[in-house]
Amino acid sequence: MRADGRRRMDYRFFDMNTEVVLSANGSARLQLDHTDVLVAVKVAIGEPDVATPDQGRVECSVTCAPSASLRYEGRGAETLNVYLTSGLSRLISSAVDVKKLSIVPRSQCWVVYVDAIVLDSSGNLRDALSMAAYAALKTTTVPAIQVVKGEDAKETIVEVSDDPFETIPLPINKQLPISISLTKIGACFVVDSSGEEESCMSAKVTFAIDRDGKICSTTKTGIGGISSDMLMEMMRVAAEKGKEMVAKIESKLKDDDTKKPFI
Repeated sequence: MRADGRRRMDYRFFDMNTEVVLSANGSARLQLDHTDVLVAVKVAIGEPDVATPDQGRVECSVTCAPSASLRYEGRGAETLNVYLTSGLSRLISSAVDVKKLSIVPRSQCWVVYVDAIVLDSSGNLRDALSMAAYAALKTTTVPAIQVVKGEDAKETIVEVSDDPFETIPLPINKQLPISISLTKIGACFVVDSSGEEESCMSAKVTFAIDRDGKICSTTKTGIGGISSDMLMEMMRVAAEKGKEMVAKIESKLKDDDTKKPFI
């Protein structure tokens, strides 16, 4: 039994709302106990990278608000922002079908900006951010466009529809994963660690799990060691919990009551 009454494999109850940022193309706010995160997705026309001229781009950023915790001030906040941004970027960069974001090869493409802010924290930020990003990306729409020739034969003009109902869903691969973090404390590990539990952990393993329970990637933090037997058990639990949490998110996305403007 844990300090908050949960068993080792119990997630805390989470509340999720979508379409919370009216100026964004997609957004979601997720509250996991006192961990409170907001993710907004905006799409804009930009230039493709030189290395991938026939693809769009996905750019992520995560910022911890000063209200989240006194621990997240100064350099501590900067370090955490970089860590969370890197983790979220790796998680979703391959989940968006960037080839379908190309508009005019070598010239114009859709750029997807995924901006997240941590409003409050009581542990397990990576999981909360990943679940909010999942919901935000799933509800993101892209304006309809029309590419026409200009007066010059080599010139192309991109006309963007201003009709808010003339949109298409953001092209998402089936393997859009979420993070499932397992925290080792003493000789055992727990899911969905609280802030107090994270303060006394020896190691944490974060798995990227898709809706089918497949492990897409693994990241370990902390100086503690993990035996091969424990790692195998962690993989089994992560796959099971990943499928469970994705199913819960998908269920909430089908509920119109989750659409509550925040900003």
